[in-house]
Formats: sequence, C-alpha cells, structure tokens
Amino acid sequence: MEKNFIFSELLFQAIEQSHKSVNCIERELGYPRNAIHNYKEGVTPSAYRLIELAHYFHVTPDYLLGLSDGVSPISIDIIFNQSDEEQK
Repeated sequence: MEKNFIFSELLFQAIEQSHKSVNCIERELGYPRNAIHNYKEGVTPSAYRLIELAHYFHVTPDYLLGLSDGVSPISIDIIFNQSDEEQK
C-alpha cells in the first residue's frame, strides 16, 4: 500500500474520531483552507506538519505513517480543553 494513501487514511480516521470538520481543524491549526484535503489527494506533509498533526490528534507520527499503533495516552485535561462549550 502506498505511503501517502496510508497517511491519508489514518489522518482522516483521526479526523472522523475527533468529531470535528476538516475546516474547523484547519482553522484551529492555522492552516490554509484545503490544506488537509490536499493530503487526501496524495500531497505529502512536511515533517513539521506531520508532527503538528500527530500532536493535535494525540498520536505518534509513526502511527500516522502506518509504522506503528503508537497512539499516545489521552488525558482528560486534553479532551476537556479541546471540547467546545456544548461538549463540556
């Protein structure tokens, strides 16, 4: 399986599990519009952006690349701080 496809698949799984829209995530990370969508089209992220996305979704960069199942433990504080007022 192609590396970009694996990254895209795992990234969009993380997005789905976050219950946030791609546009919302792009705004929160300060990305230009469609930056994340471009990954679905096969664009490879920079190393910096890969690490930034991994931190955002509380997984390891290796996980997003399909190299491990390295999901980082998520603390209740992180979940709370990323929730909007209605979710809290």
